[in-house]
Amino acid sequence: MSGATFGVSDAVGFSDYIAPNRTEYSGVREVSSYATGAAGLAKGLLRSSGRATALEFQASAPVVRGTSSFARSTSFVPRAAVAEAEGFIGPTIGRSGYRTMAEFSDAVATRYQSAYDRAFQLAQSRAAAGRIAGDQTTLGRFTDAIARRDVRRWLAGSEGINEGPGRIIQVNRWLRDPAGSGAYRIPDVRIPGVRLSLDGTIGWKGPTTPQLVDIRAFSGDNILIVRPTQIGGSYGVYFP
Repeated sequence: MSGATFGVSDAVGFSDYIAPNRTEYSGVREVSSYATGAAGLAKGLLRSSGRATALEFQASAPVVRGTSSFARSTSFVPRAAVAEAEGFIGPTIGRSGYRTMAEFSDAVATRYQSAYDRAFQLAQSRAAAGRIAGDQTTLGRFTDAIARRDVRRWLAGSEGINEGPGRIIQVNRWLRDPAGSGAYRIPDVRIPGVRLSLDGTIGWKGPTTPQLVDIRAFSGDNILIVRPTQIGGSYGVYFP
């Protein structure tokens, strides 16, 4: 299946513009990316069926240049309205000094994308060498595990940030039904402060996938599906 079918754009400089004629595919909004098409996915600009041209995610933290533009389906706002913020007051996040949770989420999405690409390449190499099975399930589980390990190591080693329940970022942690049903899901990466869940896959997931329906219902999160760039790249899921 082509990259266009999966809602993946050509590499563009989304900080300056979005390409015209972006469309939606069965509930999936196309996400513009830049450089290699893998970096900065959470900062890609979205096109929203005439509601606005360039959109930003309206985070709960103060907004500054470079904030995440994975737009909330219920809170679309023009980029111009949030591109700059006045009077930033710390503290910053991590050793890199991210100024907002939105900036931090951009960096996490970029890291997870690159980690997923490397992990998938390693999975393919090992399958070719006969070290692991080459079926989709085995390749997917291997890719998931290696990519999540990479993100955890980056968070703890490079940024000095511990993930876990009640923290600013959670990696492979239970997300329980707040209604108390006992049901739960496990997003690969979740950043509650910007209501964003990242879920890796080498297949296809959409707005009717039960896992994603539950993640959305339990958290209200927007969901970014992270797929290897080698097979078409990542996309944001739009819930009508």
